[in-house]
Amino acid sequence: MPPSRRPDRWYHSFPTPRPAARADLKPHQVLVVVNDSSPISQSIGQYYSGIRGIPAQNQSHLPLGTPTSEHISRVDYNTKIRDPIANYLQTTVPALKTQIKCILLTKECPLTVDNTTGSGITQTVASVDSELTQLFTGLVPDGGQQGWLGNPYFASQLGFDQSSSASMSYIVCRLDGYADQIDAPTGVPVDIKNLIDRSQTPAGTGTFLLDGDPTKTGATPWASNG
Repeated sequence: MPPSRRPDRWYHSFPTPRPAARADLKPHQVLVVVNDSSPISQSIGQYYSGIRGIPAQNQSHLPLGTPTSEHISRVDYNTKIRDPIANYLQTTVPALKTQIKCILLTKECPLTVDNTTGSGITQTVASVDSELTQLFTGLVPDGGQQGWLGNPYFASQLGFDQSSSASMSYIVCRLDGYADQIDAPTGVPVDIKNLIDRSQTPAGTGTFLLDGDPTKTGATPWASNG
C-alpha cells in the first residue's frame, strides 16, 4: 500500500512478517521467576507457564520473605533474588545456565535495588532487571556497580535467541500491570492476563508511524536505521 504523506511523518500499512531469520524463543529457553511471597506472582507464573508450555524445571522460585514491594536493599537483592536464581541455574538444573536466553520476572518481584553508597553518577542504585542481565559476567560486585554500564544489547540487530555475550548473559523481561481487577478462575490480574492471552494471536498486519522530517537533526542512529 502506498504511503500517505503528512509534513513530518510517513504512515505505512502493510503485513508484518515473522521472518525465520529472527527465531522466536522456545519455551525451554525461558526461565520464569516467581516470588513465593506473592500469591499474584505464583498465579501469573502458573498461568503463563501453562499457556506457553514452559517446562516445570524452567521455573525458579524466590524464597518466602522476598519483598513484594518495588524496592529492595542490595543485601536482600543478593541473597533473595540474585543468588537463588544463580544457584538454580548453576546447581539445581545446570543445563539451564546456557540453555535459557530470557529470564521472565512476574509481578511483585521487586523493581529497584536501592542505593548503598555514593551520589550522582557514583550511585549503586539499579534496576533488578538490569542487574539480572549481568549474572555470571563478573561485572557487578556484591556492593553494586558505581555509576552505569552501557547496555550491550542497545541497537543490536540480533534476535533474542542470539543475545548472550560476555557482557550480558540474558535478556530480562517482566510480566507486570495493574492489579485492580483479578481474574477469579486464574488469580491473575486482568491487565496481565490480557497481555498473555493477546500474545497467542499476534496481529499479522499493522500501521507504523515513522518520523520522516528531513529538517530535524541529531537523530540517533538506531532510530534512523530502525
